[in-house]
Amino acid sequence: TIEGGKCEVAAEAQLNCEASCSVEGECTPGSVEARCDPGELSVSCEGQCAGGATCEGTAEVAATCEGSCEGTCEGTIEGGCEGTCDGTCEGTCSAMVDDGMGGTKCQGTCSGTCTGSCTKPAASAKCSGTCTGECKLDANVDVDCGAEVKCKGECKGTATAPKCEANLEPPECDLDADCQAGCKGQASLKAECTPPKVIFNFEGNVDANFVAALEANLPALLNVLAQGELAVDAAADFSARFIDVAGEVAGAAGCVAKFGANLVAKAQASVEASASVSVSVNASASASGKASSGG
Repeated sequence: TIEGGKCEVAAEAQLNCEASCSVEGECTPGSVEARCDPGELSVSCEGQCAGGATCEGTAEVAATCEGSCEGTCEGTIEGGCEGTCDGTCEGTCSAMVDDGMGGTKCQGTCSGTCTGSCTKPAASAKCSGTCTGECKLDANVDVDCGAEVKCKGECKGTATAPKCEANLEPPECDLDADCQAGCKGQASLKAECTPPKVIFNFEGNVDANFVAALEANLPALLNVLAQGELAVDAAADFSARFIDVAGEVAGAAGCVAKFGANLVAKAQASVEASASVSVSVNASASASGKASSGG
C-alpha cells in the first residue's frame, strides 16, 4: 500500500526566471493559479474543498474524507476492503480474530462494509471518516479537509499558498522559446517532493528485515521517480534545444539567480536517475513478489 506522496514544481521561481527572458512586446508571465491545470492546483483552503476535488491527506496528517481513499481509511468503508479491515465486517471477512473482549473481529479482507480501519479500500469503495492519502471527494459533497491538509481542485473559501503538482501551462505571450523551456525544465528539476509511505502485506513467512528495508527505502526511490517524471515531461519541450537552452539560462540573470547555469547537466542527471530508480523499483517489486509466493 502506498500512502500520500506528491511533487510540486518550483512555480514561483519559474515565473521569475521567465520574466528575464527576451520577448516581443509586453509580457506578464502570469500567476501560478492562472497557469496551473485547475485539477492540479493544491492550496490551503479556509473553507470547504468542493465536491469532485481532492483532500490531500498524509501518513502524518489524515484528511477528512467522504469519497474514495488512496491510503488507510479510518471510519466506515462501504464497498469492500482489499487490505486489512480491522474492526467489523458486514459481509465476508477472510480472517476473524479474538477481540480481547470475549468476541471476535475482522482482521483481513472484507467483501462488504468495514467499520474501523482499512489499509486499502477497494477502488470503488467509499470512505466516510479520515484518509491517510488522497481522498477524491464525491461530486455532491463539500468538505473541510482538516487542519494542515491541502485541497487540490476547487476551494470554496479563501485559497492561499498555491502549489502546482504538474508543469505550468505556457504563458500567453511570445517569450523566447529556448529560455522559456529552460525555465520550465529547471522548475521541474527543483520540484519539492513529499515521499510516500509504503506498507507491505506479505502472505507466508517473510524476513522482517527484508520488509523493513523495503518500507524504509522505497519511499525515497519513488520520490525521485516522481520528480523524474516531471523532468521528463519538461524535457520533451527542450530536449532538442539543450545547447541553446543552456546559453539562454546562462545569459539570463534571473535564471542564474534562481536555478544556476548548469541546466543540461542537471536535466541529464535527473533523467538518468529516473531511469535508474525505475529499474530499482521494478527489481524491488519482483523481489517482493517472489517473497510473497515463497520463491
